[in-house]
Amino acid sequence: MRALLLFLAVVAASAADPATAAITVALEAPAYEEVVLSTSTARVVISTNRGVIKRFELVEQRAIRLPSHLEPYAGARRSEPPLAVLDAYQPRAEDGVHGWLYNDVLAADGTRTVRVGLDREDTAPWTVAVRDGDRVVLTFRNPRFAYSIEHRLDAARPTLHTRLSVTNLGDAATLRPRLMPLNGLHQDYGVGEGYYLAGFRHQGGEAGGIESHSLPSPKTSAPLVATGEDSARTDYIGLKSRFFAAWWSPAERAQAPVVAGASPLDEPAATPVTAGDAARFTATLTGFQNEPRHEVHALIAVDWEPSALAAGATFSRGWTLSASGMTRDELERFTPIERRVEYTDGFYRFFKILAKAVIWLLGVIAAVVFNYGLAVVLLTFLVKAALFRTTWKQYSSMLKMQQLAPELKRLQETAGGNKQQAAMKQMELFKKHGVNPLAGCLPLLIQIPIFMALYQAFSHSADLRGVSFLWISDLTLPDQVWGTPVAFLGGWILSLNPLPIIYIAVSLWMGFQQKPAPGADEMQVQMAKMMRWLPAIFGLIFYNMPSGLVLYFTVQAIISTVEIKYIKRKLGMA
Repeated sequence: MRALLLFLAVVAASAADPATAAITVALEAPAYEEVVLSTSTARVVISTNRGVIKRFELVEQRAIRLPSHLEPYAGARRSEPPLAVLDAYQPRAEDGVHGWLYNDVLAADGTRTVRVGLDREDTAPWTVAVRDGDRVVLTFRNPRFAYSIEHRLDAARPTLHTRLSVTNLGDAATLRPRLMPLNGLHQDYGVGEGYYLAGFRHQGGEAGGIESHSLPSPKTSAPLVATGEDSARTDYIGLKSRFFAAWWSPAERAQAPVVAGASPLDEPAATPVTAGDAARFTATLTGFQNEPRHEVHALIAVDWEPSALAAGATFSRGWTLSASGMTRDELERFTPIERRVEYTDGFYRFFKILAKAVIWLLGVIAAVVFNYGLAVVLLTFLVKAALFRTTWKQYSSMLKMQQLAPELKRLQETAGGNKQQAAMKQMELFKKHGVNPLAGCLPLLIQIPIFMALYQAFSHSADLRGVSFLWISDLTLPDQVWGTPVAFLGGWILSLNPLPIIYIAVSLWMGFQQKPAPGADEMQVQMAKMMRWLPAIFGLIFYNMPSGLVLYFTVQAIISTVEIKYIKRKLGMA
């Protein structure tokens, strides 16, 4: 009936205006059906357009709430679960899906490269042969080949098992199959997360490791698996954003053509099969830009080596596609090898022991106070309490140096221009009175690993994603309360961030309270003046860092102001 109505519409339009008829035909597109596979961990939307994946949703995840001025840049606007980790990040149908089987390529001289025997004209919907809650089998036939693709969603984890079978209905052919398993990955806020997005590859099994690949510039490509021989050692390849990852893994086992009611994942081969013994492949990483949200993305394309297919023979390939958030509970569902996707950032991998310790401690405190923001505040108090004796020694040493200032000046005058002799006499004087000139450096040196651990924790810990505190909408993002996009900066936001401003104000006030020691030389005076403005530089560095990190240092600056006044009063330095 649909075909009859379309035919009548075209005839009527043609009678009125031939140009209108052409437009009518061009606008008419196949109506593709969507099949939903669901389990307790994932929900996958499969289209009858070549069996592609339109959406891969994680049931337990939800979109974070961003400030209103950032909503146009949000990777997902829905606040309710599930969250689509794989979605349409490009406008065209073949670009905006995952698991796309490429068309045959027609060269200028008329020769055709047979990918999997699908032409651009093969746009008819595939037939749903089998369908149930976690499994679907789709079939298709053109004059040369018969196709079957099965998708089965794993019941225990968010992994989609897929097998493609192509049976040759005509003369012998050579297939050069190409698949696009991944095409972009969810980012909560792409403008600030492009730095974290990377391609990766794991090779060598348990004894091997994961290697990260920087994204190529938009519209350029870079090899991910360079040679067919290299693919034999490849366990999986994929994309990693800040808090999510998706990875594709080859799972080779030659199978018979799929028939309704049969599973190519379970049944043995029953017809001549040529695939399975030539499962080597190459993979490329191609960058692209999602302009509306100013997101940098990438797609992965897999090219298997050519496979000769005799008349009546079947080509078969299997693979899996997994997606996950980086929370501890989600990663526990996967193998130790797969859990390494968490560490595609080399700095995070290097500091992971410190970061994990901080995350664990914050989790323990948050379990008591029921809020991660308050846990950061309490952690700051605990650290300051643990370093109190060190700070006391620092100011005690400063007091003694102030008292020794006149004597130090006399030493410099008596030594004349002999700097070496003056330095030796100075060290003897320090030793006599128990002064340690390096005491002031110790608190700073202790703070450096704490800074690195907190930075890595709030930059990479998915367990902290979406956690709010006071006016802060998300401790893993800057605490923007107002903002406006700046067009010439490519969509970056000119924003008002209270925490860094408070940090700068408190630190500058504290710095101007510090007076150079009486009798200090000109160099020491100039150094003290320069050090007063150092917090302003740090505040600018902190401005667009995760607010959980800036919260720690802001609270620390406030506590330090009170602490230093107390110590000075006790030591008689006030």
